[in-house]
Amino acid sequence: RIFILTKHDSNSSIEKLNINTVGLYFANQGDNSLRLTIEGTQLIGPLATKNVIEIRKEEVQPWMRGESLNKTIQETEFVIIKYGKDYLGSGRKSNDTIANFIPKSRRIKSYREAEMLD
Repeated sequence: RIFILTKHDSNSSIEKLNINTVGLYFANQGDNSLRLTIEGTQLIGPLATKNVIEIRKEEVQPWMRGESLNKTIQETEFVIIKYGKDYLGSGRKSNDTIANFIPKSRRIKSYREAEMLD
């Protein structure tokens, strides 16, 4: 896991504290790949020029519920999912599917939560 923090935070004396991690969970590094978190996509997305997939309005709610997307794309392995100006996380390309990596705790569950996306 990769965490980022500001220069100000990194200068703090944290050696004396019993802390496991400090900063914002930004990405997960695997075998020759980097999978961005939702926050990672929101920071990197506006700067990205490749591997960004724009989804349609009717695909937003299924994506935020944790469903995979059926799309034929040319991009390789991990992609950033975008709707309008919003960056919604990352997914992994596999054949004609983009696997969803939104954690279960962050997925929308109810119709009311889904309405807030509109």
